[in-house]
Amino acid sequence: MPDLSYVHGPTGRPLVGQSIGAFLDEIAATHGDRDALVSFGQKIRWTYAQLKGHADQLAAGLLELGLVPGDRLGIWSPNRAEWAVVQFAAAKAGLILVNINPAYRVFELEHVLRTAACKALVTAAHFKSSRYLDMIASLVPEWPRGEVPISSERLPDLRHVIVLDQLEEDGYLTYRDLLARGERAGPHAMTAIAVQCDDPCNIQFTSGTTGLPKGVTLSHHNLLNNGLQLRHGDGKSRLSHPRRHHGVPQRGIRRARGIACHRGRALHPPLRCAHHVHLHPWSRAVPRL
Repeated sequence: MPDLSYVHGPTGRPLVGQSIGAFLDEIAATHGDRDALVSFGQKIRWTYAQLKGHADQLAAGLLELGLVPGDRLGIWSPNRAEWAVVQFAAAKAGLILVNINPAYRVFELEHVLRTAACKALVTAAHFKSSRYLDMIASLVPEWPRGEVPISSERLPDLRHVIVLDQLEEDGYLTYRDLLARGERAGPHAMTAIAVQCDDPCNIQFTSGTTGLPKGVTLSHHNLLNNGLQLRHGDGKSRLSHPRRHHGVPQRGIRRARGIACHRGRALHPPLRCAHHVHLHPWSRAVPRL
């Protein structure tokens, strides 16, 4: 592959030529005991070291499941702490995270999964009146339980569905299952993965107001530097929250990459909250949970 060239206008700060996972590792090594992510509704407060640990375990679990760098991993969920873990884990494993709007109906979900050729889908059990598992089952009636790969005529690329919630009903492959699998695999599961800053890491879809949603692929370089520039632009943290446009969360997750990876703090309010809350990094307005 030929060497890539960059053309960009003047900037007060040089662009960062690292992958998102490498940048998180660097911040965790130097500021591991500082707060990285707070989810009020879930009563979760993680330091950078804890966030990195969760991301490393999940990344190893996804690779142990059979995903390989370049595979598409869909995520269909409202805002929650695990959303950020899935994003960082996908970036570390060289996967391409596909944001799926939590307000989508079945036909929109099918369109995104088919268009992006998602090999796995991480999903919440439900959001508001949307019963996600029932909606997925309507698309994939042959959906087996556990780690048995899916074989679907309607969604030929889809192999696994991973449920974020712990359900009373047994048989679902869950987020905790993958964390446990990654813990058993250990750090060596990641040793062969070499992620470059120009590798694709995210596919975002338009809202589809004038037609079916259309996707665009973004690289580690795109998103990391976008987040950092946003952070440097006003010096404030933002609460990330569910957004209708492009899926969950767009502006919030870009800031989570830039702020949470730059000694700031990514904050997640309860799901009913639908507004920005501005906090300076290290603000004492954030209560201990």
